Amino acid sequence: MFDPRDLATLFERAPRDVLSIILDVDPTKPENQTTNPAYRIWAHSACSRLHETLPEAARGRDLEAGVSVTLEEAYRGTEKTISVSRRDSCPVCGGSGAAPGTSKTTCPECRGTGSKLVSSGIFQMAQPCPRCGGTGSIILSLCPECAGQGKVTVTKSLSVTIPPGVDTGARLRMKGEGESGEKGKGDLFLVVEVLPHSQFQRQGADLLTELSISLPRAVLGAELSVPTMDGAVVMKIPAGTQSGTVFRLKGKGMPELRGKGNGDELVKVSVVIPRAVSARQRELIEEFEKTIQ
Repeated sequence: MFDPRDLATLFERAPRDVLSIILDVDPTKPENQTTNPAYRIWAHSACSRLHETLPEAARGRDLEAGVSVTLEEAYRGTEKTISVSRRDSCPVCGGSGAAPGTSKTTCPECRGTGSKLVSSGIFQMAQPCPRCGGTGSIILSLCPECAGQGKVTVTKSLSVTIPPGVDTGARLRMKGEGESGEKGKGDLFLVVEVLPHSQFQRQGADLLTELSISLPRAVLGAELSVPTMDGAVVMKIPAGTQSGTVFRLKGKGMPELRGKGNGDELVKVSVVIPRAVSARQRELIEEFEKTIQ
């Protein structure tokens, strides 16, 4: 929809003979401005183009920052404090850009419309005013703090909640913690990195760990102490366990970030073959070999 006040500005500045040629009517006559169909079509199009050329107030820019957590912190969830540099409204001028005690004034170039009409043959086009940039106002006395920008760079400490189960690459949104804009603040997106762990490798919601056992334990079976994120547990392995066998501890993995319960812990067993044996050990092994042939 167009504003009749925009039409008044257009016709005040547009040459009368040009509009008469385009519309085949005298556009300055009130009866033609309300009854002539060609006029209404042209006027609506012209004002639509005028509005499209003017800058619109925008929400502040979104920001992105990284945050690192240990596997234990990702398992239980934690609170982190981060520092973020961003552009905020100037505390001296309140974001206006004008010096304290002063205010913006109407742009004398466009008289507050934010646009200028330029001719191209028999047509006229609306462009943003070169003096005010399309805002319709100018600052005569600049704020000494922000030099008329209305924004300053600040560093702010923020507390962020890391939910249990978060994984590397996850993006956490902090609403309203981005940069300031005329239509409100943008958001801050935190990209998570889960640091490597000495005992566990993460596979989605599952955790993988490896245990080394002796040959006799693999042959005879044994009870092993297995580390988990909640402390050590006892796991039984059957007799005849082969090297590379993977056992599963249900529910001992990472919490599901968007689901219920936990993943599993996978325990990979490696059978250690001794590099050197004593004479007595050799004798026993040879005797054992004879019994299984």
